[in-house]
Amino acid sequence: MLLGDPPSALNAEQKVLLSALDTVRETFNLPIYSFIDLFTIPKSKSVMHYQDMKRHGLEKVYFLLETGSNRVVKAFRNLTNVTDAINIVNNLKTAGLNVGLIVLAGTGGKTLSREHVEATAGIVGQMQLGEGGDSLFICPVREDEDSIYAGEMDKRGPCEDEPGGEVQGGGRAPEEDKGGVREHKRQAALSQGGKVRPAGERILVLTL
Repeated sequence: MLLGDPPSALNAEQKVLLSALDTVRETFNLPIYSFIDLFTIPKSKSVMHYQDMKRHGLEKVYFLLETGSNRVVKAFRNLTNVTDAINIVNNLKTAGLNVGLIVLAGTGGKTLSREHVEATAGIVGQMQLGEGGDSLFICPVREDEDSIYAGEMDKRGPCEDEPGGEVQGGGRAPEEDKGGVREHKRQAALSQGGKVRPAGERILVLTL
């Protein structure tokens, strides 16, 4: 069960949040998940806060990273520091919570596509993700025609497909990748089909 209206739930006052977790657990007796993104990281929450959340029933947090490149983030008018993502994910892991990390394939257009891939791989590599419930989701970019992102993509142009970058999605990681995603496979996955994808395209899920 997903708690709250994403991405605001974990930013709630701690007593209110713990009470909500208790109510959900007692009423439904289901696993509880929550969601945050790069632009709504709970700055006031510590490892101790997350440990309390786990004791009250929270099991996993889905984190929409989007990209590991500060230049890509700023290009789309979002003022934040992507290195904050390392701290939040590692704090969640220290607290004993599972993490579902979500990044976007094709972000940055042709100009920033390689930086997006390399910077994102670098950020993910510094996170304490591991076996037992963590996941990495690589989702194709989709945008509304009238969105800010679409306007920026028009200016920059879509990134070109890279040879050898095709990845078949929708399942577990190959056997040899359990326990960690090898760097070359992560980069290939992030750069796969760098064009904006139609609604029916698969999402690649790597179970760590």
